[in-house]
Amino acid sequence: DSQRTASQVRSAVQAAKNRLDDLIRVLDRNYGKTAEVTPASQWAQNSTHAFLAVKFAQRWNAPGALEVENETVSITDCCFNFTAFGEHSFIRRRYHLSFELFRDVASKASSWSWAAAGRMTVVFTKKEAASWP
Repeated sequence: DSQRTASQVRSAVQAAKNRLDDLIRVLDRNYGKTAEVTPASQWAQNSTHAFLAVKFAQRWNAPGALEVENETVSITDCCFNFTAFGEHSFIRRRYHLSFELFRDVASKASSWSWAAAGRMTVVFTKKEAASWP
């Protein structure tokens, strides 16, 4: 009986929290406006590949969006372009990362995937084995 009561209390508290979160969103003038963010990233390489880790936050050691939506990822021979939308701390953010690669990559052999919550990884296959600066 006490477990059932505790479960009902937890459910009621969660419902109240959800309603208050919705109220905060309604009252916030900036909610729904998208903040532009360049996501944190780190890279590494070997002679045949370059590896990119991206976190949906402004800094690597800062909290960020746990998931994103409406992502577009483009890997061409010369360039990388990523855009997605996510939310953190009631602020909608547009994450955008775009750059030209040091040398050409084999875009068809390169890939990207979702990693742990709030992150993605990209593997660029170099057209020619070399060490990039």
